[in-house]
Amino acid sequence: MAKEDCHRRIQKHSGDLALSPLTGASASTRPIGVFDSGVGGLSVLLALQRELPHEHFVYVADNGHAPYGERDDAHVLGRSHVIADYLIASHRIKALVVACNTATAAAIHTLRAAYPDLPIIGI
Repeated sequence: MAKEDCHRRIQKHSGDLALSPLTGASASTRPIGVFDSGVGGLSVLLALQRELPHEHFVYVADNGHAPYGERDDAHVLGRSHVIADYLIASHRIKALVVACNTATAAAIHTLRAAYPDLPIIGI
């Protein structure tokens, strides 16, 4: 997904979440979660920070289970859901960016089904 498309999707969804049904907290005070199987997603995080300078971000690099490309889909699905659960429970994220191609391909559909009120953008 192009950087501009990602930016538009986050802006659109962020504007729709004045009060989130996930936590009841104001969306303006909650971070956007970003994760990758390692540090490669930091380039995505940096682009998001440049495009959305007033937003707060939480980044998870799942280095202990990297690279995802060498793992089966079940492993990638499980890790993706563990990380999403962690970001929602611990950081009350208002949106999730899956900055990993493998996780996007394997898990984006199940993440969206599990969290229908959370904007989830895959890279």
